[in-house]
Amino acid sequence: MFFPLFDECAHSLGFVRAMFAIAASASSHASNNNEWQALSAQFGQQISEIDAKCAEFGIGIAKVPFDGPKGDHSQRNVPGTDSVISMPGLTGSHKQ
Repeated sequence: MFFPLFDECAHSLGFVRAMFAIAASASSHASNNNEWQALSAQFGQQISEIDAKCAEFGIGIAKVPFDGPKGDHSQRNVPGTDSVISMPGLTGSHKQ
């Protein structure tokens, strides 16, 4: 028996799960304080809930892992605070 609704559910749940995984990865990398860690844990809990419901109803979805960036690779394109102009309208090369 074919249920096309399950395909739509699988696609939707797979997308939502991926968004929670991205959010969990980003929030775990954002900071080491308790608020960010709690937020990351909440996103992880949502992923677990989606996985449980999929198992309960027999819906197979893709589970794409999103690992947090590590070390220098994660900050390569972020300018340091010493290179950021705090008042770009009042200072900068255009004022010389």
